[in-house]
Amino acid sequence: MSKCRSLVVAAICLASATVDARPPSELPPEELAERDALLGKLARGEDYEASLQRFGELWRKREALRAAEVAEEKRAQEAHKRQLEDARTVDGIVGAHCGLYRDPKNPAQRGGGADLIGDWGRVVRKELVRLPPKNAFDDGEQITLYRVEAQRATYTVSSLGPTYLLGRPLTAQVGDLVLLCVMSRHSEGSGSKFPPDFRDNILSQGFAVRIKEPPRITQKTQNPIHLLGEWRLRSAIDRVEWTLPPEAAILNRVFVQEALPAANGLSRFAIAAERHTYVLEVPSQVKGRELLKPGEHAWVIMGQARFDRELRKLVLVAQDVEARYITTVPGEESAGPR
Repeated sequence: MSKCRSLVVAAICLASATVDARPPSELPPEELAERDALLGKLARGEDYEASLQRFGELWRKREALRAAEVAEEKRAQEAHKRQLEDARTVDGIVGAHCGLYRDPKNPAQRGGGADLIGDWGRVVRKELVRLPPKNAFDDGEQITLYRVEAQRATYTVSSLGPTYLLGRPLTAQVGDLVLLCVMSRHSEGSGSKFPPDFRDNILSQGFAVRIKEPPRITQKTQNPIHLLGEWRLRSAIDRVEWTLPPEAAILNRVFVQEALPAANGLSRFAIAAERHTYVLEVPSQVKGRELLKPGEHAWVIMGQARFDRELRKLVLVAQDVEARYITTVPGEESAGPR
């Protein structure tokens, strides 16, 4: 009996401490009222055993609700951590910032607002260079210069950088395949501190990273418009207007928020678009459709954009799904120092 009474006293204290706070995991109002009535009975010793049994049921129900809430919070924290980690991967950086085109020399319409343009090719020359001394006490800094023969141009890339978004300069060997995300480039004349063979198409803003193979877009029959990140889709949702050609295929690295009930033989998913969502319909014949999972990213070529009156949502239809478009060499997968 003393154990029971200790439990009751503790329950009364806890109940009185939480009656005003009422977190989301609390019992519904009618059961809170029942609990309070039971506490009164227990305090008076009225119908004691039955009241204690029912109070225990309510107590366990509340603890189960709170355990579920803690588990959901943990899942949300883990999902947020994965999102942060994903944003630092080269694949994630390219998906959000670096426009990819099947043929960089003849790109599709630049509808994605790309701040960087993707290009790729092999290192054809590597040379150690000592820069001119800055003053009488300086021996001149030794750097490495690379010539990268890519699809649009042959670029000069310095071991000093640039390192925009990636956070580290290129380190490579002759013959290595390199992805360049180019914001700007320039050429220099006779006053350059670089040797004459390294003065054209110098990468001045962007980044370069070693990759195993050309971006996956080169394997596609479609020539999609790469929409970077989620903002263009969010903007279309805000305006309820699709400004790209209706027949155009688009490429986007999507984040799947949840699976929706199938309809008309199509799988459906809610896709994140900066605090909004749109619906992605996936026909059964689409390659890679099994990669679309809640809480995961995937690269999707899609089209047939429409605003569905019944759903009151922007809807797109998937044509092709891939897990990644950029495959880096080991050690180059994420931003930051090696």
